[in-house]
Amino acid sequence: MSGPSSVLPQLVTGAVSVTDGTLTASLLNSAPGSDTGQIAVPVRVISSLGSAGGGLTDTQLRASPVPVSGTFWQATQPVSGTVGISGTVPVSGTFWQATQPVSIATMPSTPVTGTFWQTTQPVSLASVPSHAVTNAGVFVVQEEKVGRSSVNMFSEAVAGIIAETAITMSYSKANATVTTGTSFTPTTGKNLRITSLIISWVATTTTANTCRLRARVNASGAATTSSPIQFSARIAWESPTFIANEGEFQQIPIPDGLEVPNGGGIMWTLACAAANGTLDVSALGFEYTP
Repeated sequence: MSGPSSVLPQLVTGAVSVTDGTLTASLLNSAPGSDTGQIAVPVRVISSLGSAGGGLTDTQLRASPVPVSGTFWQATQPVSGTVGISGTVPVSGTFWQATQPVSIATMPSTPVTGTFWQTTQPVSLASVPSHAVTNAGVFVVQEEKVGRSSVNMFSEAVAGIIAETAITMSYSKANATVTTGTSFTPTTGKNLRITSLIISWVATTTTANTCRLRARVNASGAATTSSPIQFSARIAWESPTFIANEGEFQQIPIPDGLEVPNGGGIMWTLACAAANGTLDVSALGFEYTP
């Protein structure tokens, strides 16, 4: 080492090598472990490392990684005891829903409390949908028609005529006085319903003939021969070789009835293939308050 040093003396232990460029000497500051010919010379060494205070500068430390050794603790440390937490703490992991499905072999009896509504609830409907109706249950028997009165319309020995012609009929209601006419109107406030016809056709000659009986109904006012046809029946003799006064009879039920509305009119007409034979007709029914 050469030149004076401006740094403080440093304590050196162990062997120290000193050289002047041509000669190197190993100096000891303590006695060797064995006698090998070394010379123990106390030496005072003045260090001149070039920087005040010694050690590496901040720039030198940052220039390259410096290995650090020792015992280190993991980032997350286990704790025991009571730990106080304040604020919002995020929690992560797998979570189950509040209500879990279960499988029970036998369901125990569990009391249920609260407000319960009756099985059938009242509803308000703008319109009632169509639905099937059965005969189950108890039904009150009601009279089919209110204010009902029997009606009989009849005519006898009506001569066969080729052109369709109105028949003059006799009309009786509830066995009251008989009136006659070609068009009949139900009593005010009533409807007329014809439920059956009885027709008899009698020959007046051996000339073949067939006739058609019609009912014409006007929904408003008296009926005429041009009113809509609501009923038509044809009658003729069954035998091709008939004689005078041989007859044919028919009874015709009308289950749903032939309806004449309140204020309307009904007329019976006859039209035949030839102008012979005579017709008897009786129409049975009733008037009722609709």
